[in-house]
Amino acid sequence: MPIDINEDRKLRLIWCKYQNALVDHELSRKIHWKKNTLDEWEQVRRDLESQRRKELYETRKMIRAEKAELREQREEEHKRVLSRRRQDRLERKKAQEASPPPLRRSARVHSKTSNDPLASYKRGSMYTKTA
Repeated sequence: MPIDINEDRKLRLIWCKYQNALVDHELSRKIHWKKNTLDEWEQVRRDLESQRRKELYETRKMIRAEKAELREQREEEHKRVLSRRRQDRLERKKAQEASPPPLRRSARVHSKTSNDPLASYKRGSMYTKTA
């Protein structure tokens, strides 16, 4: 199964590190060919690639475990928030059922009918009482 190196930055860094090592190793191919030691050169290349794959698999496993843990934490937090909202909604509903709805009264009527000397029509009227 291929590894998506764009899944995380760590995977990309590992890939680039080994890719640079393989490019440097590729430059020494002509020298090994002249010395007739291409088998050794090929073995070093295989070792580098196997190390890269091993490190990528280990890192990917670690990253996926971290992501799964983070996902579980987010789900738990989401459940807590939902339960808190549900509880608040039930409390508000009980509070509404317990008390009668408030009477609607306009500010103009309130200012005319109240005995409070500071009551005034507060909606931009020019008739404001000052005490």
